[in-house]
Amino acid sequence: ASLPVTFRCLEETLKLDRRVTRFVLPIGATVNMDGTALYEAVAPVFLAQLIGIKLGIGQ
Repeated sequence: ASLPVTFRCLEETLKLDRRVTRFVLPIGATVNMDGTALYEAVAPVFLAQLIGIKLGIGQ
């Protein structure tokens, strides 16, 4: 939902080429979603190790 605002800021304020912003920003947003999914999977494992809980394969 923030892409339109980001497009406007980059194109009007920073004077970046519209073709560049329209190509790069959606790719960046998609890659960022993968990073969020990875974080949500790894964070509970890290927290369990931090407090001394042993996790098995099924957990």
